[in-house]
Amino acid sequence: MLLEKFPEGDTLLVTKLDRLARTVRDGIDIVELLFERKAILRIKQIGTIENNYVGMFFLNVLLNVAEMTGISKSNL
Repeated sequence: MLLEKFPEGDTLLVTKLDRLARTVRDGIDIVELLFERKAILRIKQIGTIENNYVGMFFLNVLLNVAEMTGISKSNL
């Protein structure tokens, strides 16, 4: 897995949030691991997700929207 070898303090850039994780729980787990390694998460066209309450709230909202969008697309 990429995160097992991810260097401490490095930056992970993802093009879209749904490319980072398929579910909210997976996304939170990945981001928490990144923050434990003092890494930076950047999402193209959104910006940097910070390791604070506001950053985690914003991430949660974005992950929920991404998950719901994926669910609604699969039901079409």
